[in-house]
Amino acid sequence: MGAENLSDGAGLLFFVLCVAGACIGQLLVWRFIDRDALQRCQNAASAYFSVVATLYALLLGLIVFDSQARFEQAKSNVEAEASAGLMTFALARSLPGPMSVPIREHFVHYVNRVLDYEWDEMQRGHLDQGSRQALIAFSEALTKYDPVTPKEQILLDKMYDNLTVIWEMRRERLDDVMLAPSTLLWSSILIGGAATIFLGLFFVVDNNRLQLLMTAILTLIITVNIYIVSQYANPYSGEVKIQNTSFAYLREYVMQDR
Repeated sequence: MGAENLSDGAGLLFFVLCVAGACIGQLLVWRFIDRDALQRCQNAASAYFSVVATLYALLLGLIVFDSQARFEQAKSNVEAEASAGLMTFALARSLPGPMSVPIREHFVHYVNRVLDYEWDEMQRGHLDQGSRQALIAFSEALTKYDPVTPKEQILLDKMYDNLTVIWEMRRERLDDVMLAPSTLLWSSILIGGAATIFLGLFFVVDNNRLQLLMTAILTLIITVNIYIVSQYANPYSGEVKIQNTSFAYLREYVMQDR
């Protein structure tokens, strides 16, 4: 699974297969294990289930909470990057002389590159080197501007401050794309879920239909939480993702200069 998100249809299929698999497992337990034997191991199964389920609930809860917090932080970073870009371009408009023209042109190219190419690449968990080169070109154009008056120096200093924010927020944005949950973490999530469901199969309830329903509900709860984690794995793809609204507004603003 890694950084890839489960689509809506794949998520529904995941739910159905897991619930069906758990119910089939319950039927197999009833078929191959004597009911009296299950009754005798009831206390042991209950103790094991309590330990495993508690540990797994803590693990999964922390992962879901961390994923949601990471999503909100990523959203704030995008907004901060776009805001710093808007301020940078507004200050660039105030710079006099022909040297300010390439500065604005390079920044417009960067914004267009992010929206037209990089955003799609981020949804696939990839990076766009063209956007990085565009921002480097803008940074180099800014360093070539030679301020003449104290006002120009103040404007340039503020632009450098905002450029630093842009680079930092861009780095955070790309880190969020690349630093997906590791294979070890996914293994812990899936194995823990399977173990919890498996131990739940050894309980004895007088009504078989009721026990199947309980097994299905337990499996559904676990798979829903796993699905949530998969949706937050990459903040820029899946059903729950960060939109490019901030950058779209930024492009609308910078294109007014054309």
